[in-house]
Amino acid sequence: MKKLIKSFIICVILSLSWVWGQCNEGHTEIDGDCYYQSDLDVLQIFIDNSDSTINMDMDIDSSGVIEPLELGDQKWVDGRITEFWCYWDDNGWNRCEISGEIPPEIGELTNLTYLVLGLNKLTGSIPSEIGELTNLTFLGLGVNKLTGSIPPEISNLTNLTHLYLGSNQLTGEIPEGICDLTLNFADDYDFNLSENQLCSPYPPCVEDYIGEQDTTNCSPCDEGFTKIDGDCYYQSELDVLQIFIDNSSETINWDLDTDSSGVIEPLELGDQKWEDGKMTEFWCYWNDNGWNRCEISGEIPPDIGNLTNLTYLILGYNQLTGSIPPGLGNLISLTVLWLDHNQLTGSIPSEIGNLTNLSSLYLSSNQLEGEIPESICELNLDWDSSHKLKITNNQLCPSYPSCIEAYVGEQDDTNCSFCGKGYTDIDGECYYRSDLDVLKIFIDNSSKTIDWYLDTDSSGVIEPLELGYQRWEEGRLTYLQCEDNDLSDVIPPEISNLTNLTFLGLGWNQFTGTIPPEIGYLINLTHLDLLANELTGTIPPEIGNLTNLTHLYLWSNRLTGTIPPEIGNLTNLTHLDLLSNQLVGTIHPEIGNLKNLIYLTLGYNELTGDIPESICQLVDNGCWVHLTDNQLCPPYPSCVEDYVGEQDTPNCD
Repeated sequence: MKKLIKSFIICVILSLSWVWGQCNEGHTEIDGDCYYQSDLDVLQIFIDNSDSTINMDMDIDSSGVIEPLELGDQKWVDGRITEFWCYWDDNGWNRCEISGEIPPEIGELTNLTYLVLGLNKLTGSIPSEIGELTNLTFLGLGVNKLTGSIPPEISNLTNLTHLYLGSNQLTGEIPEGICDLTLNFADDYDFNLSENQLCSPYPPCVEDYIGEQDTTNCSPCDEGFTKIDGDCYYQSELDVLQIFIDNSSETINWDLDTDSSGVIEPLELGDQKWEDGKMTEFWCYWNDNGWNRCEISGEIPPDIGNLTNLTYLILGYNQLTGSIPPGLGNLISLTVLWLDHNQLTGSIPSEIGNLTNLSSLYLSSNQLEGEIPESICELNLDWDSSHKLKITNNQLCPSYPSCIEAYVGEQDDTNCSFCGKGYTDIDGECYYRSDLDVLKIFIDNSSKTIDWYLDTDSSGVIEPLELGYQRWEEGRLTYLQCEDNDLSDVIPPEISNLTNLTFLGLGWNQFTGTIPPEIGYLINLTHLDLLANELTGTIPPEIGNLTNLTHLYLWSNRLTGTIPPEIGNLTNLTHLDLLSNQLVGTIHPEIGNLKNLIYLTLGYNELTGDIPESICQLVDNGCWVHLTDNQLCPPYPSCVEDYVGEQDTPNCD
């Protein structure tokens, strides 16, 4: 009973609030009724764009101004507009003469079931937000001046029974999603798209019912293709051709100038073949008649890799400069590649090995340099045929891949280094280039004033071989000591390339970031010193791969996390120093595996739990152990109980 009384009181209060004109938040009172303000705002946009003379049947208050509720014919339920008619009829009573664009805010009228705005002066496109009106059963926008395409969001209107878009200027393709609607497409009363500029192909559900369409400006080409003289061409490939055209100085050849315009169009440069809108052959190669001479200069564009259907690419006897782009390796359909007699420089890209369908390769008479990539041996060329391979008259350097070394012909090797592949000649010595590259990273991040002891050529610049103290064997870096060299930034992951290193000393610098897991590749290391830096993060478990280590110094950094159990793999360790970090967790019993340890410092961390009994194996072997200033809990193994020093034990059981 109390609940019923309470409900009655609430209803009375709500009724009185309605009578007294107190609308809910977001609503506005007009003539004693509450209307959703957002809906009124949308109507106001239409009112502002209406040129209709005031109809006194609509001008309810005879003010001479059409108020929000006085435009067209409307229905409202619970303060939300459900029907909006501004459609001319013989009597003209709901003629609105609305101009301008349909506002995107139309999507806010989510209670609409009827939206009828035909026979007005609407322009612009149908906003995609129309798809938010999922309660619509009737959408009439016919006989306006609407342009653009039908938005695909129209497929969201699954309650539609009537769709009128006819007699506009709509263009483009009809979205396939229209077939998701349950309209009677065959009935003109329910569906009308006629008298627009809509283009084929049409979705199968409407292709027999679209009526008259002006297709003058329609392109029958698929997306990504362009129509030229009635044919469709892949735009991406035309773009590449345009680059060559822009770099061609050839006087117009009237055999090429197909439209006699005096301008070489994309399809008029050189000799080409196209299939299904994709270029399959492109010839710009001098011959005695000169008919396909193009005189192209500039660089081969990296976008050349877009011409994936090419079987012939013949650009010899031009003025091409720059390097051969790696993107050329994308042209896996190529059977003939001629780039001879140009001014190409740089090295032959390794990606050339992708062209496994090649039967003819001409690169001769350029200025190509460096080593020939081993990948060239992946090609199925007839190497000993001069008609299949021409690579002479360049500056290519030995040693040559075995498949081609007998066929490289004349080469200017004046500037070649006679070091092995992958090595660089510095002052008559051969150094592994990958090792030098890592050193260069360290040098770039060093702010150290030049040390004239290191500056061997007195140039004032530290060269790759002048950083820290180094030892090299057979061109590989084996020893690097760079303590206190003002090195900064992170330890690069490329450190993994220094696979011959036995000693790495990077202590007393300003390294930040984490210890890269790639350090685990340095399996020949016996000494690793990263102390007194600003390293953070965890000790990577990959450090357990360094089974030849005898010395590991990581003290005075900001390392966190636990001591990885993989450290137990380092059975050759004699010195392990993790002092003064922020390490947590327990000391793993695997520590007892390090039977060669003579020096173990784990102090000044945040280690917790019990000290494993296995540590006594180390102490018994004469190892000096430092554990002070952690949070290690008693009881302590008897071998260290007199040496644990200060411990923070409030959290110990």
